Amino acid sequence: MILDSKTDFQYIGSAYGQRGIYGCWEDYAFNQHGGNKYLIELIERDPFYYRNFKFSILQALPNDVSEKEIDKLKYTWIRKLGICRTKALN
Repeated sequence: MILDSKTDFQYIGSAYGQRGIYGCWEDYAFNQHGGNKYLIELIERDPFYYRNFKFSILQALPNDVSEKEIDKLKYTWIRKLGICRTKALN
């Protein structure tokens, strides 16, 4: 989850594949948006907006969990945290 500490908006994502969470967070460290259209828009308006992002791991899973199951869990977290203040990340 990425929390936008300026707006309290929550962005819920998932990481799978060979690079897993490390690869995902490496992308955010490199470009501050991880390729996500919502975050790109914020950073295009203010190049330092990424300073408002707080990162959390909501759940760790074994490597053999399918992408379908991971996506299902992602939307479970969105429902748990409140859909009105949450968006799924690509």
